[in-house]
Amino acid sequence: MKKMIFLVCALFFVLTGFNQQERIVEQGNVEILGGVSAVGYKPEITQELMNVRVNEGGIAVFLAQFVPIDDPTLRIEWYCDGVPVKLGTRIKAYKDDGTATLVINKVEPEDAGIYEIKVSNALGEALSSARLTVTE
Repeated sequence: MKKMIFLVCALFFVLTGFNQQERIVEQGNVEILGGVSAVGYKPEITQELMNVRVNEGGIAVFLAQFVPIDDPTLRIEWYCDGVPVKLGTRIKAYKDDGTATLVINKVEPEDAGIYEIKVSNALGEALSSARLTVTE
């Protein structure tokens, strides 16, 4: 009966997102469950960024899809040539249900470069990059 109770408790911890390493041990030091691992997982980009070619003054859109979509600790960061992208009235970033989008309005020649997205949480990160080419 004790083993059944411990197994039910262990299953409860796993199914409810218990994310700390814990040992569940019955009396007599007989191990029932060695450890409950983290329920979350490392981010993964499921749709990579694609190269964009746009005329000066046009609109450039970079889009990436990722998992997990319901991780409240997930961070999305955008870079251009290794420098964080400064968001403002012309450059906007959006995140919605596993999709991250970077929109550059009224593209200028100075916007050209390699754009990179970094999706990260405590368990790791995923990267994707693409080139923006601006034509006159």
